[in-house]
Amino acid sequence: MSKFRFIIVIFSLLFCFNATAVFQASYDVIFDGNNHPPYVTADTYLDISKIRYSNEGSRIVFFGSYYQNDPWALLDYKAYIIDFDGTNLHEIPLPQRDDGFTGALSVRDLVINDDGSIIYLSTYGTDQFQTGGTYSIPEKLYRIDVTTSPINATVVQIADFVVLHGSQAYAPPLQTTSTGDWVYYVNANNLQNGRKDDVYRLSSTGATFETVVQDVGIQLATPSGCVGQGESVSSNGFSISGDGSKVLFRLNSIYNQVETCMWESYWWVLKTNSGYTLLNPNSEAGYQGGMVSSSGDQIVIVDSSSYFSYDGSGLNELAIEPRSYNYTGPAMTEFGDKYFFKDNNHQSSAVVNTDGSGLLNILPKSTYYTLDIIHIAGMNYSGNQVVFTDGLDRVYAGKLYSGTVGSLAPVVTDITFEPAYIIEGNTNPVIIKVTAQATVGDIEVMKIDNINNGRFIPTTADMSHYFASNPQDNGLGEDDVAGDGIFTEKSSLRYNGDYNNPNKNTVRISAIDTFGNIRVVEKPLNIGIFTNGFELTAFY
Repeated sequence: MSKFRFIIVIFSLLFCFNATAVFQASYDVIFDGNNHPPYVTADTYLDISKIRYSNEGSRIVFFGSYYQNDPWALLDYKAYIIDFDGTNLHEIPLPQRDDGFTGALSVRDLVINDDGSIIYLSTYGTDQFQTGGTYSIPEKLYRIDVTTSPINATVVQIADFVVLHGSQAYAPPLQTTSTGDWVYYVNANNLQNGRKDDVYRLSSTGATFETVVQDVGIQLATPSGCVGQGESVSSNGFSISGDGSKVLFRLNSIYNQVETCMWESYWWVLKTNSGYTLLNPNSEAGYQGGMVSSSGDQIVIVDSSSYFSYDGSGLNELAIEPRSYNYTGPAMTEFGDKYFFKDNNHQSSAVVNTDGSGLLNILPKSTYYTLDIIHIAGMNYSGNQVVFTDGLDRVYAGKLYSGTVGSLAPVVTDITFEPAYIIEGNTNPVIIKVTAQATVGDIEVMKIDNINNGRFIPTTADMSHYFASNPQDNGLGEDDVAGDGIFTEKSSLRYNGDYNNPNKNTVRISAIDTFGNIRVVEKPLNIGIFTNGFELTAFY
């Protein structure tokens, strides 16, 4: 090798070592259900059960139940709106009971339009608030108009499901168009249509009522020639495009018309102006999580094994991610290039590219920390902001790929390895030093996750180096000084000749403060740079 070539290689390596982090994000707690009026005591909390995020990224709406712990009791129901940056928190005045008991009605579901100016909510048909028993209450649909400067929320009843459908309806999930001019839902027991389960829509004033999908005799066929007739739209899984022209829904059953055909239950079907398309004709039953993008250009459905993407016509099926037992989510970008969901395969949450080009776990693994996503509110149209709640009833607003500006999360200023790179086959341990400071409170948890080829890996994987979970700033072991803001950890050696693609090994740092705010920063661990002397085979 020439001297000139050697100099070029070393320059490339130095440039790579000083490169910025592969991925970083901040997740701020903008609402804490354990510390909020009107019941701020050690024994009360708001249990958040519904949360939605406006697609343009400006506003969040959520609903919950206030409880006291000792003695345990349900105190009240509350709903709030808040801006993504944590400002303009405002209570939504919920409809009140009119059956002789006091208190607000419990919310069955809610949905918000793109700019956050219109919210729809449906109420439960039974309620147990302050009664000790279950009582029947007519299920109704309400529109909330939200103004700004100052924030104001006006609640208007637009429908009574019993009047519309002739029965005590099972109030379903709600969907709305981008502008909020229509609200869509499924009625599960329509007496005025032979107890069929159809998809309906109402205008924003409630004046116009339309049947969108009437599930009687929907003719469906598979490529193998099986023909069936679909009935019973599932009340817990449907999605619409932003203009409502495309409706993705699940059928509870498809009845055979050819004896050799075997049909599973819960099939995903797409309705367009051209008719109905069965999306999973050759796979097992459809599960919750199907979604059509606001633009209508992309569709994602879920079966028992995988997530699949399709184009806007329901064609060109592509398996994009194993399913595991994921139930929480989902959300999509405007044109459907990214899909956000809870990824139980890796004890985190992920954004997967719907073209099949890969997945990004955007949060720390929950194994060593109490963070566990309960409800995904959504992802904005650009795909760089997410909203969710955790098991501690906090509302998180997350900024992906962003720096430190405007975030309460701790700041990670430096991540270094000693040595800075590892020649393939070297079995010496590596010391990692992370310099970080809390913005508010103190750093309560400093956590390391190991990522190989873009995915979290278990401790049993064949890796040359694997870092334990929690680096410490205690002055012990490899840590030089206690309390200096430098957290240190030594890698464990797991080399047995199989590196499992060592050039893609990445260390993920998660700094979590006492209030739950989280900073995530990644940096590649440079392994296997050289083979055959000084031949450069891989760099970042």
